[in-house]
Amino acid sequence: MRAIVIGDRQVEMPAPIYIIPDTVKVSEETGTMSGKCIFPSSDPTVGERVDHVNICHEMFVLWNCAHIWAQRKGWGRLFAIKTRQEVVGGRMTPPDTEIDFVTSLTNVRKHGGRVVGSAKAEFSLGGKPLLLVNVDRFIEEKI
Repeated sequence: MRAIVIGDRQVEMPAPIYIIPDTVKVSEETGTMSGKCIFPSSDPTVGERVDHVNICHEMFVLWNCAHIWAQRKGWGRLFAIKTRQEVVGGRMTPPDTEIDFVTSLTNVRKHGGRVVGSAKAEFSLGGKPLLLVNVDRFIEEKI
């Protein structure tokens, strides 16, 4: 696990980390997190695609944010149970470019002693949408 600083808090998270930590803003009131991310072509899983980023890389941004939320709220590890992605705007996400993101948590509640809920991430470039990732259901690891 690597340690990064988000705001005034240190957060431990596994690689890959695509968020740019000093751009991340967290709003407890709205349950949103926004910032910038970058997918470097020096990462072989990105660079071998030449001109675009795979959807799975953008999913990692949402999961980077899930680690931040879990640690801020004292939750255990979160697992995505059902996901779906939708390319919007007809454009692929380019590598080596700062991409804007906004993530949010919804329907968060305790169920059977564990946290469950939904999440989504919206990615855009220059104010134009690129991708929408939905986690229809996530669940906290039972320890």
